[in-house]
Amino acid sequence: MWYRAPELLLGTEIYNQQIDMWSVACIFAEFVLREPLFAGKSEMDQIEKIFAVIGNPTEKTWPGFEKLKLAGKLQLNKKHTANRLRDKFPMRPCGPADSMYLTDCGIDLLSKLFSLNPETRPSA
Repeated sequence: MWYRAPELLLGTEIYNQQIDMWSVACIFAEFVLREPLFAGKSEMDQIEKIFAVIGNPTEKTWPGFEKLKLAGKLQLNKKHTANRLRDKFPMRPCGPADSMYLTDCGIDLLSKLFSLNPETRPSA
């Protein structure tokens, strides 16, 4: 469940490469952190953990979001308004590499792979 794309958790019936790209991002983040980034205990907890880091979806940022089967059951936390990936992967300006640090290029790649709108995720 920790690698499932939000659209799967919210009831989409379409499985495509964009879902796989979300999973690739989860694995990449786990390699860097050495632990899962989104370790939910249930599907709704999983969604909450995703939105806490990536930010809440809106119909503007994710067209079609409100049409997903379970989207109406969500109670979005109003605190989750911005992408907080950089907080999870701080940048170290110099010194030895540490397992949880990413450059701006790494954050850019993760941000694109973790796009809530599946249509904007890059392909393999």
